[in-house]
Amino acid sequence: SVYVDFDVVPDSAYYYMFTQINTDFSESDYSKGVSAVPYAAATGDANGDYNVDVLDIVTMVAYILGQDPDPFIFEAADVNQDGVVNVLDVIGVVQLINGEKEIISKHIITHPDPVHIALNDELIQLESCGQLSALQFELLTAFPEQVQLSSLVPGFELGWSVTDKGVRGVLFNMQNKTLPAGLTDIVRVEHQNPDLKWGELLGASPDGWVVQVLTSSVGITEHQYIPQKMELEVFPNPASKLLNIHYKLPMTATVEISFHDLYGRQLGNVFLGDQLPGKHEQVFDLNSLGLSQGLVFCRITARGFGGGFLQHTKKVLLVK
Repeated sequence: SVYVDFDVVPDSAYYYMFTQINTDFSESDYSKGVSAVPYAAATGDANGDYNVDVLDIVTMVAYILGQDPDPFIFEAADVNQDGVVNVLDVIGVVQLINGEKEIISKHIITHPDPVHIALNDELIQLESCGQLSALQFELLTAFPEQVQLSSLVPGFELGWSVTDKGVRGVLFNMQNKTLPAGLTDIVRVEHQNPDLKWGELLGASPDGWVVQVLTSSVGITEHQYIPQKMELEVFPNPASKLLNIHYKLPMTATVEISFHDLYGRQLGNVFLGDQLPGKHEQVFDLNSLGLSQGLVFCRITARGFGGGFLQHTKKVLLVK
């Protein structure tokens, strides 16, 4: 006979027990050692049904939420083989279902651009550049049974459960799409608890990369908003002594501002280093830069850590 047991441990001895039935005797005994082979499911087959499909995602989300699904094949669910089953592995199974097997990474890579998340009254708000495909989060509270969560993003599923420390949630989708760029309300939090605090957070990109999630205890304000493209403003224009430069970055980048003449020759430059996405301001003394009167071009260059390259140029008339 063949029996399936998902908890067989390699290199362990196993026996079966038999009992005589339909007799007047009461007798039982153990067999000699029998062969036991650990069950080996395919990568992503978290529930061990020989298929990798949406049921495996449901099983993995239940495991992440602490609901102890049975059966559950840990080695199959740990798609990226990092020894932990989390939202990165959910992305891995979504990739498998969508036929994207070749982009599943066995090494943990961190996305160069973080996202910002905040609790604003009864909303969880996210600001991003459109790099987040799934989110695993925890809200800590002394009264978790009073909390109710619901997804506000069309096409995204939200699984959540009450724990002894608060509420745990997983926001994901079956098409490996990303959450909208910019400022987005992603989850409604119905509660009467002023003590809600952030617990563990983990973001995932469509490639299964870790996305750093930065938290705020208050709502995201307008000046924190991450634009979808680079923007540049210079004033006054014409300028004589001081030049104000306001710019917006859609990503974390190494930033440099340079000035050029009509022939493209560089007249001066200022290296500003690494900067986070969002709004930035700089004020330059034109005399200290050695710029004389005439028409010049102010150019901002942003080089992203992931290889992205952005430039924006504005004309500026310098006068005495």
